[in-house]
This record gives sequence, C-alpha cells and structure tokens, in this order.
Amino acid sequence: MNNPDLSIIIPVYNAAKFIARCIESIINLNLINVEVILIDDGSTDDSVSICQSYITSYNWIRLLKKTNGGVSTARNKGLDVAKGKYIFFLDSDDFVTPEFRSIVDICVSQNLPFTFFKRKFLFRSTLEYNYRNLLKFMDKIDCEIYQIKNPEKILQSKIFCSGSGEILLKRDLIGPTRFDSNRSILEDFDFFFKILVNCPVIYFFDAVSIIIDDCVPNSLTKKRIKYSSKIFLAEYNPYLISRKKLQKRIYWIENYFDIKRLSAKGRIIHFCKTLFRHIKYFQINKYYIGYIAFIIGLDINNLKNNIVKHIS
Repeated sequence: MNNPDLSIIIPVYNAAKFIARCIESIINLNLINVEVILIDDGSTDDSVSICQSYITSYNWIRLLKKTNGGVSTARNKGLDVAKGKYIFFLDSDDFVTPEFRSIVDICVSQNLPFTFFKRKFLFRSTLEYNYRNLLKFMDKIDCEIYQIKNPEKILQSKIFCSGSGEILLKRDLIGPTRFDSNRSILEDFDFFFKILVNCPVIYFFDAVSIIIDDCVPNSLTKKRIKYSSKIFLAEYNPYLISRKKLQKRIYWIENYFDIKRLSAKGRIIHFCKTLFRHIKYFQINKYYIGYIAFIIGLDINNLKNNIVKHIS
C-alpha cells in the first residue's frame, strides 16, 4: 500500500486471548486508507497464528516478527516501516470504538498535527480521567474538537501522553524520535514529551475512542521487579527539566508505578532510597499518598473500586 492515511502499530506478545478483539475492532471501522502493522515480539502462545489468519483476508494488515525485546522495540520496529501520514499506537489487549473513525477522518481532512481523546475502562465502566475539568484550558473550534490553549496546564492536571490508544499524530512530527528501549516503564511518556517540545498545536477530541482492558494479569505495571538504582524520567527528559511543576508530578507517578511492582520489603527500601536521593522532588499529592499506602499494603484503587461495587 502506497502512502496510507493511517498506520496503526500494535505490539503483540502472548496476546492470544485479546488480539482478535483488537483487530476486529479496527476492521469494523471500515477505514478506507489504513495499514495495520502487527509486531510479534517473540510470542510463545497462539498469537502469531491468530494474526496470520487475518493477513490472508485483509491485504492492509501485515505481521512482522522479532525476538522478544519489549514493547518499545516492537513499536520502534513498527515506526521504521510505517508509511501512513498519521501514526496510532494501540495495545493488543485494548480496542477502538466506532468513534475512532470520526477522529481519523477529521484529523486527515483538517490536517491536525497532534490530537488526543478520551479512553474508558472496560470493567469499571468509567472514564480514565475527569476530562470535564480540562475544557477550561481549551477553545472549542468545531463540534467535539477543542484546541488546547496551554498544553502545560493540561499536563499538570491530567497526563495524557500515555502513548497507546490515546494520541493520533502526524508521522512528520515524530521524525527520528523513537521509544527508549532501556526504560521498563513510562517509556511512552518520554516519547511523547520529546515530541511535544516541537509540536506547534495540540487538539482534543471530546469522544471515547478507546476501551482499556483493565483486568489483564500480564500488564507490565503489575509485574514484580527488583529495585535498582535508576535514572528517573524527570531527570533527563528535556521537556520535563524545563517545567519544574510537571517534572515533580512525573517523578512521583513513576515512583507510584514502581512501588506497585515491588515486594513488601522492596517497597520500604525503594521508598527510603528515592525519598532521600530525590528530596527536591518531594511534594504531597495523590501519587505520594498512594505511594505511602502501598508501603503499608493498602491498594487505594482496589479500595475505591470495592466501595463503588458495594454502592452500586
């Protein structure tokens, strides 16, 4: 396919339970000028055979194979071969809604450089964020489309640069930028923050376009790790270094995810090391409170979900 409007890059690793749902959601959109790039990252289950079954029926879907190296290397491989005017990253356990087609059509027709949109959880049936609070930082330009007046304000109140299933952007904006394969978490934040430095304008589409499967046991943020000395994203990303308030926020978000992946003993060691090593980032916020809660073995999100289930 020559110069499609959109390239959808989907890393696939042992996703046999989810990948068909993901691919079918794209097929059901009936997009006219699109390519889907599936990157098998060394799967050991039936993921490859499922992907191959779609390739025989749809010539705009292709499968690339590589040795296991993580989601960043998979996305980078997809970027290296993508031909679309726009790039979209989607996780194999998530899927798009019918509204996604409208976003693609509008972005292509109006040549919008960088657009983000709403995501919703599958099992909690709630939006990922309270997007209503963001509208005060935007100017409505057409129907459900808003132009962001001050991206920094948005980032301080809601981090939208998660990388997968939330952002549609022009390939020209990406250029040689690639995901940092040495990072095990927030590599998508790093990637998009690097792009934001040179992004002329950002748009918001007020529609739920992605459904996140929030009950996937093999999620990277749920895997146990051993704590080791590391360089935090807030310490080297140029976009964050020049924005101190946002820098602190990202620092605690990264620690929040790290603490979830540690053993009980590791949590205490991690907390002590990071607190004294990076006291300049210290601030009381919801991530810090959640951080403290995890040390004593309390998962605030699970507690909140149980309360909601009990009320409903």
